[in-house]
Amino acid sequence: MVDSLEAVEQRMLELAIAISVADKDRKGRAYIHLGNAYFNLPDYKQAIENYTEALHISIEIGCRAEEGAAYGNLGSAFCGLGNFKQGIEFYEQHLSIAKEVGDSDGEGKTYGNLGRAYQSLGNFKQAIEYHEQHLSIAKKGRE
Repeated sequence: MVDSLEAVEQRMLELAIAISVADKDRKGRAYIHLGNAYFNLPDYKQAIENYTEALHISIEIGCRAEEGAAYGNLGSAFCGLGNFKQGIEFYEQHLSIAKEVGDSDGEGKTYGNLGRAYQSLGNFKQAIEYHEQHLSIAKKGRE
């Protein structure tokens, strides 16, 4: 398995290649991958910087699915920093886009993330509601 620092180096190379060939879509994905590598260190501040770059690119090129994924990743990074309210705001944006583009996997995952964030805030009633929605989508996916 590749260690986290090596993963960062590999993702920086991926980003450099995307920049050199002037491929914005590839560049956006490279920023997501680099953000994920930093997230796994865990270096949430660097992850946020990279996810934010990916978000800007996805908005610029009009890719709603990638925009939603960037919002979801930002939510996870902010929750990693303990900023659950900001994380929830990003998760809600991801949820809205996932519904819009018909991404049931993203929708289910986001319900689970929202449940964990509300659980961390001690709002167990809201957490249960989101986890139940996550479970409902997961069951539909198995049918």
